[in-house]
Amino acid sequence: MIHECADPSRHAGPLLTCPSWSDVIKDCENPLDEENNDTGLPRWLPGDSFAPYVPVPLSYLDPIVVSAGVTSRDVVCDLGTGDGRIAIWIAARTGARTTGVDIEPDLLPVCERNRHAMGVSAETCSFLTADVLDVDLTHATVLTMYFLPECFQPDQPLMGKLTQFLRHSPGNRLVTVSWGPKHWTPVPPAGEPCWGEGPRDVYLYSSSSI
Repeated sequence: MIHECADPSRHAGPLLTCPSWSDVIKDCENPLDEENNDTGLPRWLPGDSFAPYVPVPLSYLDPIVVSAGVTSRDVVCDLGTGDGRIAIWIAARTGARTTGVDIEPDLLPVCERNRHAMGVSAETCSFLTADVLDVDLTHATVLTMYFLPECFQPDQPLMGKLTQFLRHSPGNRLVTVSWGPKHWTPVPPAGEPCWGEGPRDVYLYSSSSI
């Protein structure tokens, strides 16, 4: 279950100061690395997941926060959270309540370790092991995700869930990294999206994008 929306009396403000992720999280290696998998965690195989474990570059964390205009009033859900960096960073930088969701249970302790290291409380940032298609997004106002481009095809079940989310409330926002729905229009100033090989860009979508 995603957190219910925080008290609307909370005031939005500038981004909060927090420690550098790379300074605090010393072990940034991929815990599901296929070539050097000494952790005992399952290896990813093509077709197994919407989002194979590939961490979002650290340089994209603040652009994700800024592009969505996240404030302390928002309730954020990071789908395919991996090591939890997006959910943790948004909570640390804005005070928003965040939930990271990943289908891989062995990533949950990685997320919790990183959250603790960054000094973010479990009340502000929590993690859930679940299929993204089964997650209740009723109370979320912002979705973040770094998924494969195939997931955004019009006939994919994920698109129905994203469409329902954006139409649920006029203020709901979706932020994707690298890829997004080709048949949707990113909110300016995202500009032209890139598909396939190219720079990892951040795209914002709202109900007007559909």
